Amino acid sequence: MIRRITGKSFTSSVSTKLFILTFLSVIVLFLVIGIFGYQRLFEPIRQNNEEVLQGSVVQVENYIKTLMNSIQSQLIFLSNPVLYNKMDEADYTELIDNIMTYHQDQIHSIYLIEFDKVKISSP
Repeated sequence: MIRRITGKSFTSSVSTKLFILTFLSVIVLFLVIGIFGYQRLFEPIRQNNEEVLQGSVVQVENYIKTLMNSIQSQLIFLSNPVLYNKMDEADYTELIDNIMTYHQDQIHSIYLIEFDKVKISSP
């Protein structure tokens, strides 16, 4: 009531101004601490993320190499003429089907071509 009578606004008192100044100073101090903390921690975090990502890339590359070597060795096994000559066509077809079942996500089809004709195919 006294402030209304004298015509002074609420923000004109010294204690209110001191409170607002202190409050804003604390907010600015927290922002400055946050910015310095971010600048200081950003680089180590980024380097750690890059190291983890590089490790993941190496693991994926090793998995792909192992998978490709496995598929290659099985296809080389299938292309062995001694094996083909010893097995009859039904057994060789079953062997190809088994390899297709094992690698159904990686190999879409296998063809045995003999004298320009498809002799055995899977699937």
